[in-house]
Amino acid sequence: MSLLPGNVAVNEESRSVSVISAARVPNMLNNGDVVFGRITTVRDNSAYVDIAATEKMPDAEIVNNGNAEIYVSNVQNGFTKSVTDEFKTLDIVRARVIDNKKIDLSTVGDEFGVVKAFCTKCKNGLEKNGNYLECPLCKTREYRKLSNKYGQ
Repeated sequence: MSLLPGNVAVNEESRSVSVISAARVPNMLNNGDVVFGRITTVRDNSAYVDIAATEKMPDAEIVNNGNAEIYVSNVQNGFTKSVTDEFKTLDIVRARVIDNKKIDLSTVGDEFGVVKAFCTKCKNGLEKNGNYLECPLCKTREYRKLSNKYGQ
């Protein structure tokens, strides 16, 4: 009798029986994990992120999810004057967990940053146009710290 729900696996060679768990494994954030989240608040020195998923387990609920934060020093290589120049509320970002206790994130690197942005005037999705983002409806041009995976 097994205490876990799952599927029975019989190994005739070793003459053993085991149960492969059908229970969903909780998704714990670890340092180095790649996450996707929505920017909820932007200040000069940091941005707060509501983490939606990890890249390794996109459908699993995140157990130790809290208010994640991207500090100005973790936005990009080089100088960042203000986080408000790089991110806007509602942006979807791809980031790396650098401290899973405080839930600090980093977008340093070409593959990290905004993967989907919305116009600050009309909230329509922005399209990449060279180094800028442009709203197809109101023609507003905006700048973000973009991931090389923007729009994918």
